[in-house]
Amino acid sequence: MGICGLGGSGKTTIAKAVYNRYCSSFTRHSFLSDVREEAIRGMGLVALQKQLLNDIFKNNFGFSKEQVDALAGELNWFGEGSRVIITSRDEHILNMVKVDKDKIYRSRILDPMQSLRLFSLHAFSTDQPPVEYMELSSKVAQYSGGLPLTLEDVQRKLRLSYDNLDDDQKAIFLDAACFFSGWEKKAVMSIWKACDYDPEVAIDGLSKRSLIKFETHGGFRLRIHDQLRDMGKEIVRQENCMEPGMRSRLWRLDEISEVLEGCKCFQELKVLDLSECKSLSKSPNFLWFPNLERLDLRYCVSLVELDESIKHLSELKFLILKFCYSLEKLPEMIGDLKSLVKLDLTHTKMEELPDSICRLSSLKKLILQLNVSLKKLPENIGELKSLVNLKLTNVSSIEELPDGVGLLEKLEELDVEGCSKLEKLPRSMGRMRCLQKLNLKGTNVSKLPDDFSRLSNLEKLKMPSMLQTLPPDLSHLKNLKQLEFSYCEELQHIPELPSTLVVLCCVYCRKLVRLPDLSSFKFLKTLKLDYCEKLEEIRGLEGTESLEELLAPECYELTNTPRKILGQGTLLLPNSKLQGETYSLSTDDGIDAEHSRCHPRPALLDPPLRGPANLGRNPVFEDGYEEDNSSSDDDLLGRDDDRDPRNRHPRRQTNYRQDNAPFPVRNENYRIKADIPNFHGSVDIEGYYDWEYEVEQFFNLMDVAEDRQVKLVAYKLKGGAAAWWT
Repeated sequence: MGICGLGGSGKTTIAKAVYNRYCSSFTRHSFLSDVREEAIRGMGLVALQKQLLNDIFKNNFGFSKEQVDALAGELNWFGEGSRVIITSRDEHILNMVKVDKDKIYRSRILDPMQSLRLFSLHAFSTDQPPVEYMELSSKVAQYSGGLPLTLEDVQRKLRLSYDNLDDDQKAIFLDAACFFSGWEKKAVMSIWKACDYDPEVAIDGLSKRSLIKFETHGGFRLRIHDQLRDMGKEIVRQENCMEPGMRSRLWRLDEISEVLEGCKCFQELKVLDLSECKSLSKSPNFLWFPNLERLDLRYCVSLVELDESIKHLSELKFLILKFCYSLEKLPEMIGDLKSLVKLDLTHTKMEELPDSICRLSSLKKLILQLNVSLKKLPENIGELKSLVNLKLTNVSSIEELPDGVGLLEKLEELDVEGCSKLEKLPRSMGRMRCLQKLNLKGTNVSKLPDDFSRLSNLEKLKMPSMLQTLPPDLSHLKNLKQLEFSYCEELQHIPELPSTLVVLCCVYCRKLVRLPDLSSFKFLKTLKLDYCEKLEEIRGLEGTESLEELLAPECYELTNTPRKILGQGTLLLPNSKLQGETYSLSTDDGIDAEHSRCHPRPALLDPPLRGPANLGRNPVFEDGYEEDNSSSDDDLLGRDDDRDPRNRHPRRQTNYRQDNAPFPVRNENYRIKADIPNFHGSVDIEGYYDWEYEVEQFFNLMDVAEDRQVKLVAYKLKGGAAAWWT
């Protein structure tokens, strides 16, 4: 069926209302937004088709016959009983795609009383405006011409709202209108901050004026209504109607091409978006736009060269070369970009960076992830005195970090996860006094620098799996909140740790025998000890006043762990014992069970197969008490013989002891909680088969409907796998 009518007459609102009312009656459903706008972009139709297939729910239709054909060319594309709703300003489009005339609804304009009532509901939350605003409200309703959202004449009135904005608000509104509708909040905020705007304050003012909004559904994406977006673009167009190159913003590919081909200098251009220009092999001459602040060349997959004139972009703050797969080098004069704040080189073909990059005195964020050919960093990288974030995730060819990294005294985050050949850390790391997050997962580092304990501001630390020894005392890391040891196969003991820890994770540390005394860990909430098969004791557990989660599956030697605190989350009751697949925890401390919030568990006589996803180990009672052993999103990937489905242990019977249990025990009507393991794409074929097997087990166990399986798996793709998917 079709819905047609004037722009702003409520077509999308009607379609959305029908969709929301009936979508639950269909096993699969999708609401595509901004079709007209998305279709004119470089890969618009491909993205829309992908969005349709993945059932992403949004709004705002309006598109041509070609766009309809790309999404719904024939009715036989859909299963029997399917319903397709198309909105268009042009009824001829609906006729061309063979929508029956008796199935076309024509949206109607509102009469004066309806217009006044609708305006009053939005402006004053009542059916009628206050007496003192009646005359003004009637004029606004009259200007609307009976349309639920205003047309061009009232759009000129909306211009008054724009004219009353301050400079930052105007700039952010125009950016939103021209570029960022549908973008995630985190991405646009980082761009605006890099341009020295104050986006939090500006967005608050724009939201209160209802000029833009961020929808919480779908990941906090920026939304701006069609009429407001058109008004913003018209404001930019009127900066110079005849010469696009003299405007502050360009977004249409035809105008960008026209300007570049004409070699016309445009002094006012601040933002140039050439993303997804798949045939672009060389960037334009940057002398044409000397005041450029943001240059986006992401997914220019044929780009092999940046013009040397880039050195003249003295105001450039944001350079995106993300997924420029063919780009092998940067020009030496890249170091002349003294205002550059962020440089994103994700997944290029570079083997090395020019030394001049270290002259970028304002650079705060350098992203080099997925550059599998990059073998080293410049020795003088320590000259980047403003650098706050260095991301080297999955740079698999790099073998060591130069000592200059230790001179980055303002660095707050260093991420080298997945740098599988990295064996050595800088000797001078102790000088990085601002470092807050350090991720060494998936590296080949076996020893930490001697001055490691001097990282006094470190808050989150993920250790390398090849680690064999630790500094004798890590308690000097006074701000450490999260510490993770994963797959540290040779690690046998952990030294003294700071009592500030909130999360301590030791997973698959198979030779780990003992932990430090935890009696002073007043803030510890989560303790994960999965598959620490040699661990004998958790000392000081009674002192962990804040503990909410203790996970210790398959810790077979863990037999001496007293618990002398009441109601600690999902810990065991006194005199009860879990064995076999789940726990080997024994407690017998005489706690009065009537005062404990810990509830007894049902008997599981047939536990599931062993595996890293821990499927089926988490009973959830109908009364709401739950034991959650599900893996977090940060779980490590790794191979282990026990993870191969061909080597899994035979099923063992597990009985939960329930003698002296003060509560009735339910042996039926419980649910199983489980999770899908993350997939980074950096494992061998056997590792992939293991992951696929676990996913299938999860779907079977949880009886996941087919229409949800793709979205669930996509959510668990990380790193390179996530980049490939998107």
